Amino acid sequence: MKLVCSEYGLELELEENKVQVLLLEKQEIALTMTESIWKQSNGEEGIFILSDADKIHNIAKEVCVILNVFDINCNDRKILSKLYQEIALVAQEQMYEEVAETNGSIVKFLEDLLQRMSYDLDFQYELDILGLMKLYEVKIGAEGQNIVERLIDYIRCMHQICRVSYFVFAHLKQYLNTEQLKMLYEFAMYEKVFLILIEGVEREKVECEKYWILDKDMCIIDIE
Repeated sequence: MKLVCSEYGLELELEENKVQVLLLEKQEIALTMTESIWKQSNGEEGIFILSDADKIHNIAKEVCVILNVFDINCNDRKILSKLYQEIALVAQEQMYEEVAETNGSIVKFLEDLLQRMSYDLDFQYELDILGLMKLYEVKIGAEGQNIVERLIDYIRCMHQICRVSYFVFAHLKQYLNTEQLKMLYEFAMYEKVFLILIEGVEREKVECEKYWILDKDMCIIDIE
C-alpha cells in the first residue's frame, strides 16, 4: 500500500513493521498536508491518494487522523455506531429466539401498562436492538490509565470495530518519549496496523522508523 502526495512528490511505501515519519520543515506545507489528510479522512477532497497497485482506496473509510492525542475516545460516535450495528447483526443471526421472546415480554408489559391509561396510545411492536443499545448506554469498558494505553485501546477499537488500518498522527513524538513510542509501535505491529507520523521537528530516531524529510528547499530525503 502507498500513500501518495504527487503535489509534493511524496510516495510513502506503507510496509509491515515500519513506522513512517514524515518530517516537514516548512510550516505552511505541514499545515497544508495535515489539513488535507484530516479533511480526506472525513470524506472531503484532498491531495493524498491511498493506493494498492492500480486500486485507489477510500481514505475516509481506511484512514484515521489523530490531531490531538488527548482527545481520543473509544466511545465516540463512529465507534459506537459500528459496534451497535455489529451487536444487532449478532442478535439477528445468533439470538433470533431470544430476541422474539424478549420482544414478546416487552410488548405484553406495554400493553398491560397502557391499558391502565385513559388515553388512546400506540407503540412500536418491533424490538429495536440499536435503540436498546442506546437506551442502556452500551459502551466500551474502562480505557487505559496513561496516554499510551489509551492510544492502544483507541487503535484497537478503530481497527477491530471500524476496520481502519492506517493511523496518521500529528506531532506524536512531541508528547511520547522513546520508551512510550516503542510500546505503541510494538502494539501496532502485533495488531497489523500502519502508523504515519507527521512531524515538524526532528527528534531522536526510534528503531523501526523510516524517515521522509521534505526540507525547506522542497527536496525529499528518505532515511531508513
